[in-house]
Amino acid sequence: MKGPFGTPYESGLWLLYVNFGEEYPRRAPNVRFMTETYHVNINSDGKICHQIFDRGWANGTTMVDVFTSVFDLLKEPNFDDALSTEKTQLKRDQPDEYHRQAIDCTRRCAHKNLHELKLQFQLED
Repeated sequence: MKGPFGTPYESGLWLLYVNFGEEYPRRAPNVRFMTETYHVNINSDGKICHQIFDRGWANGTTMVDVFTSVFDLLKEPNFDDALSTEKTQLKRDQPDEYHRQAIDCTRRCAHKNLHELKLQFQLED
């Protein structure tokens, strides 16, 4: 996933993991960031806290809906579903510092192109 323009993530490319469990589509798939991300709604294991994966899931929800929700979350964090109180506090109290740290993480972790990501995670074409 490419980072949204106008955000600290705009220069990055993230690899996401998707696992469709046996109960899909009755239950949401497991979607995680494989590439490290500095965000209040994404933890260090790549877990994404968004209502679409829990109370917002419905049988008719599509993967386009899922990826759109994740993309929108990068544009606009949801403090009600924050996974990191430390990042949430920083975003609220020192938004410029939060922004700087998110940019630093993007430059450090999400700078690889698609070919490099495939090699890193041993993915096939």
